[in-house]
Amino acid sequence: MRGNQSLLRYHAHMIRYSALVTALAAALLAACAAQPPRGQPQPAGAETIQAQVGLIEARLDQYRKIVGQWQNEQTTSTYQAYFDGPKPVYIVETAGGERTQGYAVNKYYYRDGKLFYFRGQGSAGSPDILNPQPAEIDIQLAYGGNGKLVRAVKVINGRPVQLEPGEAAAIRGHAGELRRQAQADLARAQ
Repeated sequence: MRGNQSLLRYHAHMIRYSALVTALAAALLAACAAQPPRGQPQPAGAETIQAQVGLIEARLDQYRKIVGQWQNEQTTSTYQAYFDGPKPVYIVETAGGERTQGYAVNKYYYRDGKLFYFRGQGSAGSPDILNPQPAEIDIQLAYGGNGKLVRAVKVINGRPVQLEPGEAAAIRGHAGELRRQAQADLARAQ
C-alpha cells in the first residue's frame, strides 16, 4: 500500500511539474544580454542585441515606469513596464513565489514596440525525495530586424535542451499581450 501511495505521489508530482514547466516557459522573463552556450560562437548580430539591451538597462531611470498585474485562468504575474513616449522598451515580469511550485523572472526588450529580445529565468517543481532540487530554467530568444527568430537557447539545470514545439511562439504571444496591457495601463495613467 505504501509503495502505491509513493508511486501515486510521484506521478502527481510529475504531472504538476510538467504543467508548471510548460506554463513557466510561456511566461518566462528576459534578464541579460544573449550569451551563446560555452564554446559556441555568437551568431551575427548578437553584439548589436547585447548593445541594445545594455543601452535600455542603462537608461531605465529616463523612461516612464508603469506597474501592473497580468492574469489568466492559470497564472498571475506582476510587471514593471518602461516606456519611451507611448512605446514600451522594456518589461520585467515576475510570477510565482513561496506558495507556488516555481517562480519566473522574465524580461522583454522592445524596439519600435516589437519584441527583439527575451530572457526568462526561473525554477519549476517542488523538491521531493526523487527530485531534491527544482529544475532551474533559462530561456533566451532573439529576433532580427525582420521579426524572425534568430536565436533560441533553453537551458535546464545547466544543460542545453531543445525548445518545446510552440514554446517560442507562446512566449512571443505573451510578450504581445503584456505589451498591450501595459500600453492600456499607461493610457489610463495619463
